[in-house]
Amino acid sequence: MNCAPTQAENTRCRQKMGVGKKSAHLDKRLGLWFNTDWSVSMRNSAATDQLKRQEIMRAAEWLFRNRRFHEVTLDRVAQVAKVSKGTIYRFFQDKDDLFFQTATSGIDELCARLGERIPRGARFEEQLLTACGRISSFFEERRPLFCIMQSEEIHAVSGERPLQKRWQTARKKLIAALAAIIKQEVRGSQIRADVPAEVLAAYLLGMLRARARELADAPGRAKRLELMLEIFCTGAGCRPRKKSRRSSRQP
Repeated sequence: MNCAPTQAENTRCRQKMGVGKKSAHLDKRLGLWFNTDWSVSMRNSAATDQLKRQEIMRAAEWLFRNRRFHEVTLDRVAQVAKVSKGTIYRFFQDKDDLFFQTATSGIDELCARLGERIPRGARFEEQLLTACGRISSFFEERRPLFCIMQSEEIHAVSGERPLQKRWQTARKKLIAALAAIIKQEVRGSQIRADVPAEVLAAYLLGMLRARARELADAPGRAKRLELMLEIFCTGAGCRPRKKSRRSSRQP
């Protein structure tokens, strides 16, 4: 028995679905029409593009971590990602753009989440510790890439310093996110108000950067976030010792 739809049934099915707006897919094995909305097709296409972009960035990150900057070519990235070179240009302007987007991937999400998931009523130190922990993890995961960004090699290849300029723009977002937390405590009078919150946030971000780059091999306590925040909040000076009762009695 032939279960395939007749021509008339096919025509009625297409008319019912609306040929101008939707398309229909025929599964000949089952003899059934499946409605395929263009919007669904577009969403699938966008998802496919996102997957391709992620595959390209993963391939680029692996190459940048294991090769010198000038040794990485878009041809090699395309080969590792199993895409055409033209596909790379659909998402990235050039190698510098690919490198920067790979190195800073997720920074916008990081800035948006710095103030999230912090318990209400948490002490100022706890809020800073949570925020700094997230920033620190972000830098540690991408440490080799940020070292490349600051190296002289990339300056020689790129000529001017467009990557550094773009990083300064991204860095300002992080500073603004930290400053928003600090401003809340300025009102609580635990943080000095004579220095702008953005300046304090820049100092704190600099301390995080130094911790990630210079203290990677330091003893455990020396690179603890708690110690860094203690120095930020109270300073590095020795706290004055309280005089003993015996010393106070002496003339």
